[in-house]
Amino acid sequence: MVAPTFCFRSEVVNLNTHQFLLNNMRKNVPSIVALLLGAFAAASPSQAQAQAAVEFETKQSLNSSSARKDISAVWQSPQQGYVIDMRERAARLYHITADACWPDAQLEKQSADYYAFGRFNAAKTRLKVSAALGASETLWIRLDALPARCAKQADTSPTAVLRALAQTMDEHFAFFKERGVDWPASVAEASQRITNASSDAELYEVVAKLLGQLNDPHVTLQAKVDGRERRLTTGRGATLTALRKAFEAQSKTKVPTAFLKDWMSSSQSAVNKQLLAGTGRTALEDTAFWGVSRNDAGNVGYLSLTRLKDLTAKETVADDIDAVDALLDTVIAACTAGNPGSSDKNCKAIIVDLSQNRGGDDRVALAVAARFAASGGVAFTKQAVSKGAVDDVQSVSLSPSSKPRWLGEVVLVTDSITVSAAEVLTLAMRTLPNVKHIGQPTRGALSDALEKSLPNGWRFTLSNEIYKSAGGELFEARGITPSEVMTVFDTADLFSGQSKLLTALVAKQRAQ
Repeated sequence: MVAPTFCFRSEVVNLNTHQFLLNNMRKNVPSIVALLLGAFAAASPSQAQAQAAVEFETKQSLNSSSARKDISAVWQSPQQGYVIDMRERAARLYHITADACWPDAQLEKQSADYYAFGRFNAAKTRLKVSAALGASETLWIRLDALPARCAKQADTSPTAVLRALAQTMDEHFAFFKERGVDWPASVAEASQRITNASSDAELYEVVAKLLGQLNDPHVTLQAKVDGRERRLTTGRGATLTALRKAFEAQSKTKVPTAFLKDWMSSSQSAVNKQLLAGTGRTALEDTAFWGVSRNDAGNVGYLSLTRLKDLTAKETVADDIDAVDALLDTVIAACTAGNPGSSDKNCKAIIVDLSQNRGGDDRVALAVAARFAASGGVAFTKQAVSKGAVDDVQSVSLSPSSKPRWLGEVVLVTDSITVSAAEVLTLAMRTLPNVKHIGQPTRGALSDALEKSLPNGWRFTLSNEIYKSAGGELFEARGITPSEVMTVFDTADLFSGQSKLLTALVAKQRAQ
């Protein structure tokens, strides 16, 4: 796994007992923690607690000397369960629950690249931080002192570790109802199996069972047990489950990641041959594939995006957006160039294929959607959860790009693989009148993944933000259902990929 940020999109999928890392995509919606650390040492979409009566100043850079002075204090994030002590240059970060508090040196070391702006209330007792001037915000509240339980040595006994996990999930996980889990009952049952004499292996099995029942791709567990790294991931969806079974049923390919690579390569080759007459091109560090299916009956553009982050060697969001914009410049230009000798200048449609997309960053998703938007509007809303706290609902808007746009017909293709930021892109695209959504329901894991640790050093993530469509619909755990449901990947012929569906879609566009 790539070094984690505090709030991200992650998909890590096991195809067998080996770890099958399906691109480990992050939907990177960073936490304020790194910003506070970075601003203090050097110089997101997340969620804010409702403070209707509190006025906040104009957003400012947190790199100024005055801002660094103002953040020299102890701060708590109610929505993320973090406490950070900024009174000394060597800042300390803690996870806090109703009964416990423990430090996390790993998160202290994370980069502050994503956190640049904030705004205080007049008394400097509250601070809302975001990654950019127009980004959504996370609320931190100034404390008078470090909570007493944070100053104590953390209890690392098996029962304390289980209790810390149970409380953290209870206070921050957003979807017990949607996932069909009675958390208090599950914790009560798990507690009967753990004593302070339990081994790490026994504790891991209990914790893994607790988290695994949620079947949530953004709920993960990483632990070192008896000298061996162990990882729990769940919520694969139908296509990835079929791929796992296919891997286990064969013996030629020994490494799961190689099997996945072969499958994706085979899918791309089939599309290139059957749809694009061998003219398809890769882009964005081989995460994108595009071309134009040319025919006198009409041209149809094709763009496949398999992730929405780390699209360049520089691996910054700004570079990712520049890179995807450059690719869309090329695709849109190709779709308005026509065929030599053809009277039909424009493509009849562009197919945007997200059927193998495992997420990335919301900002990249919105940059893609902006290239197909004729007008602006709300793309989706998001709301962080924290037990006992009232949170603001933040609206995220989609604005038309100032770059060349494609305002003709768009066919959006999704599958159960489509997850996280790819689902956010799906939400944004579905607000556009020129977009038709076909394929299979998405995975149903739109929330950011909040990174947490346990007192014994194990790490886990959880879903703590509620994403809804512009119309207020929640798709977590059930996925976004297309307006026209069609088979994308035939489980009886996985290696033919999505080419059969795409060929039919192109023929349908030409017949219109």
